[in-house]
Parts: sequence; C-alpha cells; structure tokens
Amino acid sequence: MSAEWLDRTASPEMGRADAIARDLRAQYPDATVRVAISSPVVEVSIARDGRAWLTTRIHGATLAESLAEMSRVVAGLCEVTP
Repeated sequence: MSAEWLDRTASPEMGRADAIARDLRAQYPDATVRVAISSPVVEVSIARDGRAWLTTRIHGATLAESLAEMSRVVAGLCEVTP
C-alpha cells in the first residue's frame, strides 16, 4: 500500500468525495464521472457519450460544508431518472 492511498482513505473528506463519485457512477454507469476538490470548492463533472453533460461547483465556507451540499445535490440528482 502506498502512503498516498492511506492518506486518501484516512481522510473523511476524501471518503465523502469517493462516495459522491460512487453514487453517480451507479446512477450513470456509462458516463465518465469526475469529482475534483480544491478546498473549499467541490466540483462534479459528468460526461456522457464523450461530451460534457453536467458540471456543478459548490464553493462553501469550508470543505466540509461544500461536500455536505454536494452530497445533497447528488442525492437529488440520483432520484431523477437519467
């Protein structure tokens, strides 16, 4: 195991980002999903058929706040039929 992997899994923020990506990949299995973090900004991008389909960015006061809001956005998006 690399130290980078251990750092990533030990961080609650990275775990939350991974969960966001996992939920979107489950909802849109043929899409390319990217979750990018540049504290305190969280951006989610989804591409379908090789083209950008949806991008949303949350800029909260803290990374934790941004991730919580993005989790709510993703939960709502996953309720909608693709």
